[in-house]
Amino acid sequence: MAVTDAELAIRSGIPLSRINEISRSDSWAGIPSGEMRLFFEACNFDPTNALHRARVHQYNNVCKKRQTVPFHYLRQSPKWETEFLPLYLMVRKIMTSRDGSSPLAKAV
Repeated sequence: MAVTDAELAIRSGIPLSRINEISRSDSWAGIPSGEMRLFFEACNFDPTNALHRARVHQYNNVCKKRQTVPFHYLRQSPKWETEFLPLYLMVRKIMTSRDGSSPLAKAV
């Protein structure tokens, strides 16, 4: 389920302006670990947790099997263009620069 910046701020206790800085940062360098943990918990996704990464991998596999675009449901959100699309494009750019075969590289 998609989580808006405002929801992240409420769940984490981090000010909204800081949530915006963190979520639009192209690197975790300079973000204190305590703040990072609060952000991960609010997102319900921790990239350092193997179970969370496996969940994303499984989701990508299901999308591939069904021949659907990953995160297609986000396009239905009123926050698609203002919040989710910029983040999606940033993640896609990062993933593509690391590995040109990323499933996100083909989906927009």
